[in-house]
Amino acid sequence: MNKILFLPQINYSAVKELELEIDEVDITILCYIKFWLDNKKSHFKIVNNEKYVWINYKSIINFLPKKRGIWVISNKLKKLKEIFLVNSIQTFNKSEPNKILGSKIYFYIPKNIQILLFSKKMKKTVCY
Repeated sequence: MNKILFLPQINYSAVKELELEIDEVDITILCYIKFWLDNKKSHFKIVNNEKYVWINYKSIINFLPKKRGIWVISNKLKKLKEIFLVNSIQTFNKSEPNKILGSKIYFYIPKNIQILLFSKKMKKTVCY
């Protein structure tokens, strides 16, 4: 059964004006993070008065026009961090702090980026 979400719409003129080299996958990821930042039911952490949300990579894949692997999502998020569109923090399992397993990465889109990139309109999106 398909799920329907209303994801934030990106302001394409701002993307062009800022000469951001991002593609449809990057935009989908940004919209997905923004959706969860605005959602009261998200799994989040507050750090320095900013809300960081945990994103399930497999869920992002369901919103992409073409199915891609988790490594693609990971690389895209790394790129978005490098161009300062996304910030992240990583938490570790308290029982095994030296192990990556059990760790979670939380994401945040800075407020100034949110204002620049997102319109007030929502877009109906089908999750397959």
